[in-house]
Amino acid sequence: MTFNSLADEKIIKKIIKAKHIYGLSYYDQELYLSNVFNDYVSKIELKKNYKIKKLKKLSKGWKSFNLTNKGELYGVHSIEFIDKNKLFFLSYLEKKIIFYDFKENKKKDYYKLNKILKGPSHIFYDKDKNNLLISDYDGSEVYQFNLLNLSIKKLSNLLNVKFKKPHMTIKNKNKFYILDTKLKKIIIANEEYDLIDEINKENVYFNDKEHFKNKFLQEPVSIKIDSFGNYYIADVGENNCIYIINKNKKLIGIIENKKILKNNFVYNLKNLNLNKIYDLSVVNEDIFIASTHTNSVFQIKNVFINND
Repeated sequence: MTFNSLADEKIIKKIIKAKHIYGLSYYDQELYLSNVFNDYVSKIELKKNYKIKKLKKLSKGWKSFNLTNKGELYGVHSIEFIDKNKLFFLSYLEKKIIFYDFKENKKKDYYKLNKILKGPSHIFYDKDKNNLLISDYDGSEVYQFNLLNLSIKKLSNLLNVKFKKPHMTIKNKNKFYILDTKLKKIIIANEEYDLIDEINKENVYFNDKEHFKNKFLQEPVSIKIDSFGNYYIADVGENNCIYIINKNKKLIGIIENKKILKNNFVYNLKNLNLNKIYDLSVVNEDIFIASTHTNSVFQIKNVFINND
């Protein structure tokens, strides 16, 4: 099929320069960025003209100026929230979780949990169950940690699955989605810990994008889901893109370097300079993309909303 070319720079709403971002989280009109090789994290206040603040010392709070003292957030790969004042910071390099209450100025370390972590890459707060879901990438495990009784359970035991490199685990509409980079698939389970489905290259309908199949999910690292049930999966393998797959497992689009493919259209975007997308956030009508190797975060219009 011949694609129509539709060049539209209005799709790109903002380009934010940020070095080597590996984790990207959205909360309450603010974007939180983590760089594994820094000793601080950043946030972008979207409603305040994209003002950037940094956090190096928890007790000092967020600052808009450069900080010279050594920070205490080295190696943070993922940030999660209970609310705006209560945050979890997950350090991949220091193999630990830090909790901080900015209102009470109180820090908490979970020593029992931190002792078993080998190299965690992502943390997700399941507020319905008051659990943390910690993907321990280097430890080949996903832990379910209850914040009330401090119990630790292995999802591998609950699901009877052997993980290899679980990079991200999320929960959406009472279903667990475990993205395992080495298994090259997303495992889907219900709240009763029954395996109910998975996403892999053999069960996705590629339609006219069959050329993406051979390297599909070669190195997946991030999955997000929009309000219509579409999956957004970032793959830093040879396809080097974001796949958009609908709830019927049909590949409906691709976001890649300098272009977006949607059905029979190509949106040619010369300023969409993407290379190694390690994370993204889907927020209402926007997609925020962390292009790690081009030191940029892109805010683009979501052209896939309500796509059949």
